[in-house]
Amino acid sequence: MVSGLISGEALSLTHQAHLVDTIDEAISRVRQQFPSITILGNGMVFYAKAGADSARKEVSTIGAGSLLGIILLLWLAFRAWSPLLLCLLSTGTGIVSGYIITWLIFGDVHVVTLVFGASLTGVSIDYAFHYMTQWLRQGQRWSPGKGLRHVLPGISLGLITSLLGYLPMMATPFPGLQQMATFSSAGLLAAWLTVVLTYPALLSKAPRQRQTNRLLPFIDRFLTLCRQLSGRWRYAIVLLPAILGMATLPLLKTSDDIRQLQSRPATLVKTAEQVRDIVGQLADNRFFLVRGNTPEQLLQRNEQLAQWLNEQVSAGKLGSYRAISDLLPSEQTQKSNLKKTADIFSRQLPELWQQLGFSPEGQAKAAEQFLRHNTNILTPEAWLNGPAAQLYDYLWLGSMGGDYFSATMLNRVSDDWQPGQAETLPGVEFIDKTGDTSQLFARYRVLMGWLLVLAYSIIFVLLAIRYGVRGAVQVILPPLLAVLSTLSLLALTGQAINLFHVLALIMVLGIGIDYTLFFHEAGREQRYTFMAITLSAITTLLSFGLLALSATAAISGFGLTVLTGITVCYLLSPMAIRRVSDASV
Repeated sequence: MVSGLISGEALSLTHQAHLVDTIDEAISRVRQQFPSITILGNGMVFYAKAGADSARKEVSTIGAGSLLGIILLLWLAFRAWSPLLLCLLSTGTGIVSGYIITWLIFGDVHVVTLVFGASLTGVSIDYAFHYMTQWLRQGQRWSPGKGLRHVLPGISLGLITSLLGYLPMMATPFPGLQQMATFSSAGLLAAWLTVVLTYPALLSKAPRQRQTNRLLPFIDRFLTLCRQLSGRWRYAIVLLPAILGMATLPLLKTSDDIRQLQSRPATLVKTAEQVRDIVGQLADNRFFLVRGNTPEQLLQRNEQLAQWLNEQVSAGKLGSYRAISDLLPSEQTQKSNLKKTADIFSRQLPELWQQLGFSPEGQAKAAEQFLRHNTNILTPEAWLNGPAAQLYDYLWLGSMGGDYFSATMLNRVSDDWQPGQAETLPGVEFIDKTGDTSQLFARYRVLMGWLLVLAYSIIFVLLAIRYGVRGAVQVILPPLLAVLSTLSLLALTGQAINLFHVLALIMVLGIGIDYTLFFHEAGREQRYTFMAITLSAITTLLSFGLLALSATAAISGFGLTVLTGITVCYLLSPMAIRRVSDASV
């Protein structure tokens, strides 16, 4: 077995890639000389390298898929190159600005942030779509200033509500989520500024002719269907998802175990199991931290903990453990062992030596040697300088803040084991980083849930100030029903929700309310407003639909939740039309 520690920056993607490539090259050379050899490797760096490679692939897939979808949609909608180039300008500006701002604030950009940021194309292009549809609607009467004034209230309110949707993510203590929120907020603001400041100058000419639009027939039929719905059916559309959502809420399950969020390649998992079977790999992220005022007190406390752990092993609660006291007994224990050995030497060994035929001179010489060395004590300094420390020095953490610390590692922990009982021993603390992080996820899942309620309340107040209570209800009801419908689907399919699902529901609010806001601001110009909403929804669904295919469970759950919520919100968005019966297409 070859054991090693990574030098340099362990979390550096470049360092990880170089290290794994070097190891793979060395293994390849060995296999050329010994074709039948089996080499197993396990360690954090292999998982990190595989995760980074998967994330890079997803960035390319999501970004390319969104870009191709946008190009196809723009060509079908406008049949001209200028709208396509302008939309790509605002989207590209948003992504580049998001990356730069995130890098300036955090010093680096996490690869998961890039995966999430690649979906920004489905959101930042909304503002461009609404401006472009006005350009198409006005035709030869096109006025850049008039077009901007027409869409500015809607896209500005949409920007504000989207930023409110990302705000709870910035409040979390997780740098990854903070980066995602910063990347998206900065990108959306840059895309909005690009539309407001550059589009009137870049798109000053009217379209050459009325282009044939293949989306308008679908839009006309859908709006006609909305007008034909009587009050009874409209109430049913509202009550059905509301009742279903409330009825299935008790069925919702939660799971905040962060280990379920990992996506580990099957080959690495199999190799790790083989390594564990051979060398007895210890449990990761769960151990006992032992503290002492002096090295001797630390070792004595380790021995007390070891006695308790031996009882747990005998009871079947624990497979095994590895403690520093197994390799380096305390001075007290060593002296006790020497005393016991001296007693045995004085009482039992002489008779045994006589039976074996040792001469009195030989017995005297052995007694002299023993008495000369029976005061030798193995100190921590001597142990650390010895060969055993090369493999086990990670158990001795040394001096920190005037105290001394060591770690006791655990293996094959039973699910119903209560390790907290050991904390009644002096200087002993159980450390469970995975469990602590899972509990933190649970707390923030609950907090984000309440922040979601708070965000809806604040947005409702802002809408009521502008539109009145009735208008605010019309605007906020579709995204609210979309959230209830999504929760109902998760409950009925038995999927356990976690923090990322709640954050996705916040995104449903931030994105979905744009559709209802634009409809409410449309007045009689609903045909082209719905065209812009349709284009926006398709690009959003495409982006987050690709996120749902991510190999990372957290991103996949996030994308699937947004995909479901935005679909429902899009279908219900015409409910925000002020007076459907008076509208004309």
